[in-house]
Amino acid sequence: MPFIEERPRLGYQGRVGSRANAFIAKTLAVVAGGVALASAFVLSLIVFAIAFAIIVIGGGYLWWKSRELRKQLRAQMREGQMQHSHRAASTSNVIEGVVISRGEPRTRL
Repeated sequence: MPFIEERPRLGYQGRVGSRANAFIAKTLAVVAGGVALASAFVLSLIVFAIAFAIIVIGGGYLWWKSRELRKQLRAQMREGQMQHSHRAASTSNVIEGVVISRGEPRTRL
């Protein structure tokens, strides 16, 4: 004798037991999805915190190691500015692109 299962008809709700199982399955799926989202959020916070710590520590290390170089660069800039101001004071023939002659002014003929 072949087993013939009746097709569900329009408006068929199934047995009461199957509705209860479906409700429990859906509830568990929602809870599992919420737990997965919360876990992903916490994991991303941990990853971002570790990345931030690495960047801060690396930046601090580079800043600390380059402090002597920054001192030297500042000293060179000061020396360069002082030499430039001494050169400008000793050779005062050109001021803002205007030539100042030390001799007699020329007259036009």
